[in-house]
Amino acid sequence: MKNQFLSDAKASFLFWAENSLLNEASAYINHSSKLFYNKDLRLNGYESYSSPFKQWVYDKGVSGANVSSGVYFSNNFLNKQSGIKIDYDNGRVLIPSSYGTGLNLTGSYSFKEYNFYLSNETEEVILTTSKFYLNSRYDLNPTGAIEPYSFVTPAIFINALSNENSPYALGGQKQTKVSISMIVFSETMDGIDEVMSFFVDKKNKWIPFISKNLDPINPFGDVKTGMYPSGYNYKQMTSSAENLKDFLYIESVRGSKLSDSFKTNESNFVGIIDFQLTKERFT
Repeated sequence: MKNQFLSDAKASFLFWAENSLLNEASAYINHSSKLFYNKDLRLNGYESYSSPFKQWVYDKGVSGANVSSGVYFSNNFLNKQSGIKIDYDNGRVLIPSSYGTGLNLTGSYSFKEYNFYLSNETEEVILTTSKFYLNSRYDLNPTGAIEPYSFVTPAIFINALSNENSPYALGGQKQTKVSISMIVFSETMDGIDEVMSFFVDKKNKWIPFISKNLDPINPFGDVKTGMYPSGYNYKQMTSSAENLKDFLYIESVRGSKLSDSFKTNESNFVGIIDFQLTKERFT
């Protein structure tokens, strides 16, 4: 099925929000650590060595961030040309099984202060679940790996709640309104204030409208080298997109904090940021 407007709008918002928070607010931490062997039964032909943190920064356009290009093994540097894959999403490297499982690996990388997730769940389901793993940004000396595929906080969950069309101009042009919600889980109340303040200030800004097919991450969590041979850079990607003439307009932003009575995990503070986006288009 061809991409539809809402799925592209949701992806465009995610790419923009992630890049904005990382680039403008420097919401990442540069770190070096041991990588721990972490058996993953989903893998075939690779062994997983995980860091204590996820997600890693993969956008080369983020100023000051250390975008990992490989790991150190016995004073040798293993990169993608050595056959490894870097799973930025899960904060780990995938080593060909021929290397074995008892390796002493270390890596340098940047990890996000807030992990980003697209969600299809309602706000109520996200807020009432307790199946989140706290991946503290304050304890930088953990002694084990973070499990892959798990939802990890601090985090921002993004969901498109609704969209509707209304007449806009003669000739059949319509204005589409999209309501998008951010649910923010933070370790501190100050963290909630900072994220809310950052995004509320984005009212009346423009978001490049691009296809979700430009998603840089492949099924291994690595950057698609065929699409981005020199690495992913959001600013370069949006500046060269064919449909850069198209934008989403941020008509309104409203942030609010939830009281402790809504919390299912005492390690997190929770806030909700609601966006109203508009776009004029022909359907």
